[in-house]
Amino acid sequence: MKLSSPYRGVFVFLVVLFSAYSAFAQVDTARLQGTVADPSGAAVTGAQVTVVNTATSRSTSATTNEFGYFTIPALLPGHYRVEVSAQGFNKSVRELDLQVAQIAVADFQLTVGQVTQSITVEAGSPIIDPGDSAIGVVVESRQITELPLNGRNFTQLATLEANVTRGVPNASSTGAGGNTETFRNGETGGASLSVNGLRPQNNNFVLDGIDNNESLVNTIVFFPPADAIDEFRVQTSVAPAQFGRAAGAIVVTSLKSGANRFHGTAFWFNRNTNLNARDFFNNDRTPAYNRNQFGGTLGGPILKDKLFFFVDYQGLRKRVPGSNDTATVPTDLMRQGNFSELLAGAGPAANPTGLSSPIAILDPGTGAPFAGNIIPAGRMNSAGLAYLKAFPEPNCSASVDSRCHSILQNYHNVRKINEQWNDFDVRGDYLLNVTNSLFVRFSRGHVDQTETPRLTTLPSGFGSGTNFNYPIGASIGWTHTINSSLVNEARVGYVRTKYGFVPPFNSSDLCTQLGIVNCNTPLLGGIALIGGYNSQIEYTGDFGPYLVPQTGYNYNDTLSWTRGKHTFKFGGNVIRRQVNLFRPLTGKGYFFLSGNGNGGGGFSGGHVSTDYEVSDILAGFVDGYQHGPTLGMVGTRSWENGFFAQDDWRISPRLTLNLGLRYDVYTWPVEVLDRQANFNLLTGALELANKNSVSRGFVPNDHNNFGPRIGFAYQLTRDGKTVVRGGYGIFYFLDRGGISNQLAQNPPFSGQNSVNYSQGFRITFTGALACQPNCTASQLDATQATAPLPSGNFTALDLTNPSGVSVISVLPSNVTPNVSQWNLQVQRQLDANSSASLAYVGDRGKNLTRNYNANQNLYGIPNSDPAHNRFNALGAVTVQDNSGNSIYHSLQAEYQRRLNRGFQFLGSFAWSKTLDDACGDLDACQPQLYTDFHRERGRSNIDQNYRLVLSSLYELPWGRGKHWGSDWSRPADLALGGWQLSGIYTLQSGLPFSVTANGTPSNTRADLIGNLVVHTGNIRQYFDTSAFQAPAATGGIYNAPGTAGRDILRGPGSSNIDMALLKSFSFAERYRLEARVQAYNLTNTPHFANPNSDINGSNFGLITSTQPFSYRQVELGLRLSF
Repeated sequence: MKLSSPYRGVFVFLVVLFSAYSAFAQVDTARLQGTVADPSGAAVTGAQVTVVNTATSRSTSATTNEFGYFTIPALLPGHYRVEVSAQGFNKSVRELDLQVAQIAVADFQLTVGQVTQSITVEAGSPIIDPGDSAIGVVVESRQITELPLNGRNFTQLATLEANVTRGVPNASSTGAGGNTETFRNGETGGASLSVNGLRPQNNNFVLDGIDNNESLVNTIVFFPPADAIDEFRVQTSVAPAQFGRAAGAIVVTSLKSGANRFHGTAFWFNRNTNLNARDFFNNDRTPAYNRNQFGGTLGGPILKDKLFFFVDYQGLRKRVPGSNDTATVPTDLMRQGNFSELLAGAGPAANPTGLSSPIAILDPGTGAPFAGNIIPAGRMNSAGLAYLKAFPEPNCSASVDSRCHSILQNYHNVRKINEQWNDFDVRGDYLLNVTNSLFVRFSRGHVDQTETPRLTTLPSGFGSGTNFNYPIGASIGWTHTINSSLVNEARVGYVRTKYGFVPPFNSSDLCTQLGIVNCNTPLLGGIALIGGYNSQIEYTGDFGPYLVPQTGYNYNDTLSWTRGKHTFKFGGNVIRRQVNLFRPLTGKGYFFLSGNGNGGGGFSGGHVSTDYEVSDILAGFVDGYQHGPTLGMVGTRSWENGFFAQDDWRISPRLTLNLGLRYDVYTWPVEVLDRQANFNLLTGALELANKNSVSRGFVPNDHNNFGPRIGFAYQLTRDGKTVVRGGYGIFYFLDRGGISNQLAQNPPFSGQNSVNYSQGFRITFTGALACQPNCTASQLDATQATAPLPSGNFTALDLTNPSGVSVISVLPSNVTPNVSQWNLQVQRQLDANSSASLAYVGDRGKNLTRNYNANQNLYGIPNSDPAHNRFNALGAVTVQDNSGNSIYHSLQAEYQRRLNRGFQFLGSFAWSKTLDDACGDLDACQPQLYTDFHRERGRSNIDQNYRLVLSSLYELPWGRGKHWGSDWSRPADLALGGWQLSGIYTLQSGLPFSVTANGTPSNTRADLIGNLVVHTGNIRQYFDTSAFQAPAATGGIYNAPGTAGRDILRGPGSSNIDMALLKSFSFAERYRLEARVQAYNLTNTPHFANPNSDINGSNFGLITSTQPFSYRQVELGLRLSF
C-alpha cells in the first residue's frame, strides 16, 4: 500500500521518534498512592497492593516500603478494584474510580487474620484529593453526555467552574482576529476560555497526553465528540510542574478505550426553524434553520484481556440563513452614465430614493456639475463601465421591504450558510504483559463552511466564501513498569491542521474580464477590493484566498519513582512547530472611493471626486489605491521545549508537599529561507533575517524561563475530611499574534504599497498618472491615466519616498510572557458523596503581549496628514511589545455532590476583579498614546466581577428500580418511568467597555465631565451619556487624548437557563434508548450586548443588539447506548 504524503509523514515520524527512549511529559493518566497500616497504626512493610481495571482486567502491583507507603502511577481513568494483602492480615479490597490526571489517596488499615480471607472496604472513591495542592475540576462522562450541551462542544462544560468564562467578549469564535479556525463550534464560543482573568490565548489543550494546540492563536485542534470522552480535567491554578506552555486553563482530555465487553452509542440531534425563538431585536419571522448532528462510538475487545479498540464518528450538516441583507447597486440609468435621478428631490417623503438631499455630479476637471448630471460617453472609464454592468439589477423597493429605496438600498438578498463536518477517531490499547502497555490513536477532521455572497454576480459581503479546516493527528503511548517503584510513560504525537479560506468567484478572472488591471494572477481569481464608505455602492472583492497549514511534532516522557515518602517525577516535552502561510493581502489591489462630502485637496478646480461613488467609478476617479505582493508559501519553524522535576513528599499521613521546578525554552520563529524582515524602531531601518549580523529570529531566545511550583495539602482533621491546600507557581507561555502579525509579511517579501490623491496621483481601474502638484483638466480626463498602477513586487523600502507601506516591528528586548499564580483553599467533605470548598485565587501577568501603532496620527494634526508622524513615509507601524501587565484577585466557592441515588449537583461562585494595561494582541484595541501605557491601566475587557453557575442531573424517583414504582408493570414503566431532568443555570456580570470618539487618532476615549451613572435600566439609554463629551478640538482636529479611563463602564449582565428533559427506554438488558428535548436559554431572556459607545455615533448609549445566538434554541435528540 502506498501512503499519501501527509500519512507517510505521520508514519515515518512516529516510527523514527518513538524508537528513542528518554525521559520527557504532559500525560493524562492518574496516580494512586496511600499507606498501609496495622490495627495500631504502625506501617506495614512489604504489603502487596494490586489495582485491577475492571473493564480490561489489567492489573498493576506495588509493594509498600519501610514507611508503609505505596504509589502506582500511569493508570488510565476508569473503575478499579484495589486489593491489599500482607502476611498475617486479612486481605482488604476496595473499589474506586480514578479520574484523568488525578492524584488519588487511598489509605488502608488491615485487620489481623489470614490472607485467604477478604474484607471489602466500603469507603469508595475519595471525594477530595488530600495530597494535591492544585485547583481544578473534573467533568465526568454523564455530565458530558447528559447535561444540555449546546453544539455538543465539550469545552463549554469547562465553564461549569465559575472562574472559567468565555474568553472573547460578545463573540462566537475560538480565537479572535478573523482567523479561519475560529468558526468551529462558533455558536458556543469554540474553545475560547478565560481562566482566572487570563487571556484565552494562554490555554493548553491536551488529548491523550499529547499536545492538541494550533500554533498562531494557540487554540484547540481536535474537538472530540462528547460521546467519545471518558472525562476531562480543567486545571485552573498552580498545576504541577509536568504541565507547561500555558498559564490559563490546562484542559486534559482522555478518549474512551475499549474493554472486554462491547460498548457504544449512536446519536442524532436536530434543531430547526419551528423550534427556535426570535432575537429580541428581530420582529421578522424566525428565519429558516436546520441543524443535524449525528454520529456514534464503538469499543470492545480484539483479544480478551489483551487488545482493545475504540472508534468514534461525528457529522454535522447545518443549513442556516446568513444575514438578511439590503445593498446599494447602480440603477439602469447610472450604468449608462446618467445620474439625473440624484436631482429628484430630498428624502423619501418627496422622493423614495433614500437620499437626504439632491446630489450634483461634478466634473473633476472644472469643479462644475456635468450638464443634466450626465457624464459624456467619452469621459467614462471603460473598466468602470464594465464593472457597473456586472452588478445585479435592483430588485427591492419600499413596497417590498421598508428598508429599501429606489436608489439607496435598492437590492435585497438573503445569504445562505452551509456547514459540514466529518470527524473521527480510532484508538487501540494493547496490554503486552504485566509491565508493558501500548496505545495508539489516529484522528481526522474535515470541516467546510460556505456563505454565499451578498450580491449574486460579484464577490461581496463580509465572510462570504468557504472557510475550511482539515486536521489530522496521531499518537502512540508506551507505559513501562521497570520495577514496583519505577514507571516510565512515553508519548509521541503528530498534529497537522490545514485551515484557510477560498472567496467566491475565485475560479473566475473577473478583473481580466472587466478590464481592471494589476489584479488576476494564476493564483488569484475574483476581483480587486473596490469600495468606499459603503453608502452609495456595495463593496466588492476580498483579501483571499489564504491557506495556513501547520504541523506539530510532539514527544514527551515522564519517569515516576517512589522512594521513601517521596514520589518523584522527571521528564519533559519537545514540540517542533511548523507554520506555513499563503496570503495575498492586497495582492489583487484595493481601490478606495471617496464619494461625496470629501471635496478639496490638491487637484485643479479644488475637487478630488465627482461627489458620488458610482460616478467616481465611471469617471475613473479613485481616491486611493493599495497593492501588495502575494505572500508565497513561507514557512516558519520554532521549538517549544520544557523539562521538569516534581517531588510529592508525603511528610506525614496528613501533610503533603508538592515541590516542582520547570524550565521552558521557546524559540522565536525562523523562516526556512530567511524570508522575514523586521522594522527597527530605533534606526528606522528594515532589517532582513540572517543579514548584516541580524539573527534569523530577530529576538534573542529567552533562557531564563524557570518556573517553580510549590504547594502543600494538609488534613486539618484526623478523619481526613477537611483539607487546607495552597500553592504558588510561575508559568511561561507563548503569544504569537495570529496571522496578521507574522514578520514574513514585511517588505521586501510582502507588505502593501499605497498611493492616493494627496500624493498627486490620478488613479483609475485601467492605470494611473502622477501629476505633481496638481493635475490639469486634460489629465483629469479618465482616458489620460494610462501609466501602470503601483506594482506589488517590493525590492526595497524607501523611507525618503512616501508610499504608505505598513510594516511590523518586533522588539529585540521582548522576553517570554509569564504569569505568577497563587491560591489558598479550604475543602470539607460533608458526607460520602458531597464536599464544599472556599478559596482565594490570584495571579499576576508580566511581559504580556501588546500591539500598538508606533506611527500613530498625532493629536493636533489632521488624520489625513501623515507628514508629522514619526515615520512619515510609512503607514501603520505595528509593534509587538511584551510589556503588558495584569493582576487578578478572586474569592471562589464551590459545592459538589457526585451522582448518588439519581442526583448530581455542582454549584460554583466566583467574585473577582481583573486589571490590566493591554487587552491582548488578538483584540482590536489600541492605546490612546503609545508613549504612555499608564493611561491604559483599567479593568480588563474580559473581567467579569461575579459569576454563579449551578448544574444538576436528577433522575425522577419513579419507575422500576426507583423509590416509587419499583414493581410497576413493563407497560407502566415504559410510559411513566425513566424520566430525567438536567440543567445549567448561569448568572454573571457584564463585560467592561470604554467610551470612544471614533475618527480621532487611535479612536481615543471621550472626556469624562460628570458623575458617572451606569445602567439606568433602560436599553435606550444604558448609561448617562451627558457625563461624557468629545475631546477638545480646534478646527475639527482633536488636541489631546480623552480623559475618561479605559473600560470604566460595564455592560449588562445575563441570566440563562439551559434545560434538558430525557426519557430513557431500557431493553434487552444492556441497551438504553434516550429521547430528549433540550432548550438553550429556556426562558428566552435577552442577553444584551454592550451599548454603542462611540460618542460621535447616532446610537450613543443605546443597546441595539443581543449577544450572538443567545435567543432560545430548542433541540430534539435520540441516543442509543449499550
